[in-house]
Amino acid sequence: MIVRRLVEELRKRIEEERGELTYGRGVGITSLLYCPLKWEYRQKYPEIRVQNAEIDDGFTFELAMKRILKDLYGDRFVEEKELIYELNGFTIQGHLDGYIEEDDKVIGLEFKHTKFMKVLELSENLDLDDLDIIDACEIPVVLDIPEHYITQAKIQRFILEKTADKPVEHYLIIKTTLQKANGSRRMKKAYIQFPVNTAIRECELKKLIDRFQKVKEPRFSWECRYCPFSEVCEK
Repeated sequence: MIVRRLVEELRKRIEEERGELTYGRGVGITSLLYCPLKWEYRQKYPEIRVQNAEIDDGFTFELAMKRILKDLYGDRFVEEKELIYELNGFTIQGHLDGYIEEDDKVIGLEFKHTKFMKVLELSENLDLDDLDIIDACEIPVVLDIPEHYITQAKIQRFILEKTADKPVEHYLIIKTTLQKANGSRRMKKAYIQFPVNTAIRECELKKLIDRFQKVKEPRFSWECRYCPFSEVCEK
């Protein structure tokens, strides 16, 4: 089957270019936000992986952005910048999709590709078709950005502020399909820049770590439906 061969080659090339992220020194940031059993099973069954067209889209978008950033910023751009932070004997080992070091600041970038995003509020003088490239600071629009995306970015900013010797800017860069929350079927693909202006508080981060260590169950109702470890998970 031609399409199967094409997709297999696409995924092979994505894997080769993206490389394998390692977590030999701590727990990943995203793992703190999801079911902790997934983290444990990933260590136990490294051969089990999820592959689908949505993940392919996400990786393809991420890799394209990284190539462009490398061309634009040269050695000032670092991809998969490692973020290490220890708190009460627990080590967080994150990876930031993009990191730019300027003379007067550092810029953190996290890329996301999601199927749909609701437009909760939109200025009366704007139409959905006007939303192509969105700077959330400049365009009067309220988006239903998933809370775990924002929490992940706030943790990244927290570690950056603790480890960088310059002021920090941090952004979520999202590619998605917008749909109005009022039930309209109209949709519009768009790119979004969402500034993450505040870091997570240390007390909130401690709570996430404590829950990760003690409460071994999914954090979201939909996790088990999409979990690659559902066949081996005792729960």
